[in-house]
Amino acid sequence: MYNYIDKPSKISVYKKLTEQISSIRNELSEVEDLLHSLDSNIFKNIKILDFDYVEDEVIIREQYLNEMNNLFDRLIVKNEPVKILISGKKDFGMKATINKFLSDFQELSKTLCKHIEVVKINCNHMKYNNFILLKIVKHFDSSFPDYGFSSDEIINHIIKFLQEHNQHLILVLENIDTLMIRNGMGIFFKLLPMDNLSIICIYSRNTDGFYSLTTHDHESILNEFQHIEFQRFSRSELEKIISRIIQDAFYGDVVPEDVVERVVAIASIDGDLKNAVELLWRAGYNAEYDGRGYITVQDIENRMYSFS
Repeated sequence: MYNYIDKPSKISVYKKLTEQISSIRNELSEVEDLLHSLDSNIFKNIKILDFDYVEDEVIIREQYLNEMNNLFDRLIVKNEPVKILISGKKDFGMKATINKFLSDFQELSKTLCKHIEVVKINCNHMKYNNFILLKIVKHFDSSFPDYGFSSDEIINHIIKFLQEHNQHLILVLENIDTLMIRNGMGIFFKLLPMDNLSIICIYSRNTDGFYSLTTHDHESILNEFQHIEFQRFSRSELEKIISRIIQDAFYGDVVPEDVVERVVAIASIDGDLKNAVELLWRAGYNAEYDGRGYITVQDIENRMYSFS
């Protein structure tokens, strides 16, 4: 697309090397987990207890999935962009639910012959607004230079590409509070007028915390967004999820019913699934170290106190 050679910047080279190193580490970790499971009488599949792995259909929140589907009906039916602010603790199933929605929505759009692209950006890794815009434009045009273009020029390039290819972009911005603290909300004044752009902003706390970062001048922007706030898991939800995780991660009778009840009770205090999963992982290792083929309530209690 460009008539000159764009020499890779140090930043882009560093990012590529970092991604490769991360990929290698993940592969080594998977091999270690597999070898450990093969040699264990406790863990059937220890990888299940990696919380990033747990983020699958097991903890999808149907209520919030339905809300997202209803809001995005506007894009399907009227071809109108959608803006959503999603808030709540990460451990409340936000990631799994959003990923499920995006996957299903892209499949639906294919059957309806609509061209939907999704770009996910973690704002913790974006120091400046232009980094976000570059991430978007490079999704469509990997040859786009790292330097030399203003934010308006980059946005115009994105708009042109979307229009020429009759595509709609769903931009997912994780940890939006980091972006707001660093750079304010100026980027939204540039993005929101785009007809071919829908935005999902993810704020990993409650909505009140989000509004504390805004000012009166931001009201016009916030009025563009529909809000979905993920609440803590109910006890019945936790019981169902934890039982499923135990069934997939441990052999047979390794985790007795009284242990399940104790883990559910602990998780129900603040609806925190992640700590419950880590408790099970630590307790399993403790039982394995002691040479037992089962976990006790005392294992759970001991591991719970080791968190503090």
